[in-house]
Amino acid sequence: YAGAMERLQAETELINRVNSTYLVRHRTKESGEYAISIKYNNEAKHIKILTRDGFFHIAENRKFKSLMELVEYYKHHSLKEGFRTLDTTLQFPYKEPEHSTGQRGNRAGNSCEYRNLEYNLLSLKDQRHDNIKTSSFQILK
Repeated sequence: YAGAMERLQAETELINRVNSTYLVRHRTKESGEYAISIKYNNEAKHIKILTRDGFFHIAENRKFKSLMELVEYYKHHSLKEGFRTLDTTLQFPYKEPEHSTGQRGNRAGNSCEYRNLEYNLLSLKDQRHDNIKTSSFQILK
């Protein structure tokens, strides 16, 4: 999880990376929305992650209960399922996991990375919930 990041910043971060390097970012212009940016054929491509009815998806025909499930799925299945011209998988995370043992692709490290992402997502959800409660309280006052 790369945190809040504009599209152009994602392109800058990916430009010197190998093809199929990806990052999951919080879209700064659209509150609460996420995107996957991936380097493919020496260009940065951006995929909006859609959320509806509590599910995450990039293609209508395949929905996931969590963002982590979506990322894990597309590590093993081509993105062409939703984008015909994007025949690649999510292979190389942009950021090393925070609790990594130093080995790229280490399972335990990836697990920490996903737990950190899940924590960040839950924190954002709680913040939005608290803001709604505060707004409701102010209206009722």
